[in-house]
Amino acid sequence: MSSKSPPYHLGMRADTCRVELWFKLVCLVPLAATLLVILDAAIARVVLGRPPIPNIDDPGHLSIAFIHDLSAVFVLSTYAMLAFLIAVPMKNRHVLRAEPAYWAWIGVFAAGMFSGAIVPAQVWAWWWD
Repeated sequence: MSSKSPPYHLGMRADTCRVELWFKLVCLVPLAATLLVILDAAIARVVLGRPPIPNIDDPGHLSIAFIHDLSAVFVLSTYAMLAFLIAVPMKNRHVLRAEPAYWAWIGVFAAGMFSGAIVPAQVWAWWWD
């Protein structure tokens, strides 16, 4: 008997499992939150004609309050997704050991968590105002 290696397609093994869509979306939440906070601050700068000032320019009172509300949903759900992303792999650790594609998406989640550090402190102070 000869052992054949599994067929390859575009550099990936054909027998690797696909990462489920819900898992990908959960992993993209922190990155989306950071991008929405940056977008919120950039649009506020355009609307005000100057950088937004914490404690003076309340994001909820500007004409772009809906963007701030959307970014608030994503920023606050990031912490819930962190707890969820810790609990799910604990229960299904055998899948994580077998499939490295899940680790790549966990890396995307971690990069999204650290991407909040690229946002200047003044923007975060204004956003949390």
